[in-house]
Amino acid sequence: LTKLYNRRYLIQRLDEELKRIKRHNYPLVCMMIDIDHFKQVNDKFGHTYGDLVLEQLADLIKKTIRSIDIICRYGGDEIVIVLPYTSLEGAFLVAERLRKRAEEFAFGTIEKSLDLTISIGLIEIAGKDNATIDSLFQKLDTQLYEAKNSGRNKTCGTLYENPH
Repeated sequence: LTKLYNRRYLIQRLDEELKRIKRHNYPLVCMMIDIDHFKQVNDKFGHTYGDLVLEQLADLIKKTIRSIDIICRYGGDEIVIVLPYTSLEGAFLVAERLRKRAEEFAFGTIEKSLDLTISIGLIEIAGKDNATIDSLFQKLDTQLYEAKNSGRNKTCGTLYENPH
């Protein structure tokens, strides 16, 4: 549908990247994107229209990120992007550019266009962090919900912190 990689591919590639950052010690950021109030789009206009919105968002993201970044559909309307060689500061710039482009984009069709926004969560991981995929997704989810719970249409992020 979105022509994006799936969750299984994401986990495989993320596992490789986590091993690589340990060995080469460079930063990596994971970004999770969620369309604000997407359920209402599906409920009001139907799933075919919702699918079109997802395709358009995927396209918008592809045009905004680098070719080395890994973009995958995580589930539902959640999209995860892995940004190798990227600091939290750099990822915030990318996320904000993406958020603003989504905010200005007319989703849907010419006859029935929608103004939608996205919320974004970010986590920066370094080689010393010993991050696991499960803990990474847990922390990423927390950042995404922080963005949603603090008003939506925003980006929240933090450095990965090892569980004690």
